[in-house]
Amino acid sequence: TQKNAIAVSCVNNKPRKGNIYTLYNDISNRHKVYSNLIDKALYKNKTSMVLFPTVRQSGDFKKQLSNNISSVLYHSNMTTTERYQMWNDVRFNKYQVVVGTRPTVFAPIQNLGLIIIDQSENFGYKEDQLSRYHSVAVARKLSELTGANLVLGSLVPSLDTYYYEKITKYQQITNNKLQITNNKSIKQIINLSNQKNKLISWELEQAIQSTL
Repeated sequence: TQKNAIAVSCVNNKPRKGNIYTLYNDISNRHKVYSNLIDKALYKNKTSMVLFPTVRQSGDFKKQLSNNISSVLYHSNMTTTERYQMWNDVRFNKYQVVVGTRPTVFAPIQNLGLIIIDQSENFGYKEDQLSRYHSVAVARKLSELTGANLVLGSLVPSLDTYYYEKITKYQQITNNKLQITNNKSIKQIINLSNQKNKLISWELEQAIQSTL
């Protein structure tokens, strides 16, 4: 069961509460920070778990990991045989890093030192079918029981994360904040009376398309 999956990590070990950190940055810089944190965990002979909302994002990050790091990609699209083989490989400490989507949080990783959840506010981490669970909540409990550090990465904080930071339950990784430029924003006033039947101006429409 899922409860036993967490309990297995704590057999013969006293609970050691890990720290919870937040990281706000764009996706490319977050990936760099994640890789750096994984290297530090490996230096301490600890394994890492990294969760992303989608299989594609998980696979993209796994490709960025160094070839010297033994890693595996876990997701719900795997066959039963593939999942069983991966489960056993992870249980017998074959991989240093396990990357995947929400069910990865139940992988029987040994000697866990780091848990990373990217886009932690994403609804994709919530399983609404039996058995119901939320990967972020499970990760917090896993951090509490194993002593593994938990990093919640995002572009901006969710409301609950912001609250936990304010009461110092979460610690923000501050040395990798987004760089704020001093460049002034370019403002332009458009007269819509010259653009009939437009809800938004042609210039704004082009700017939105360019941004997307």
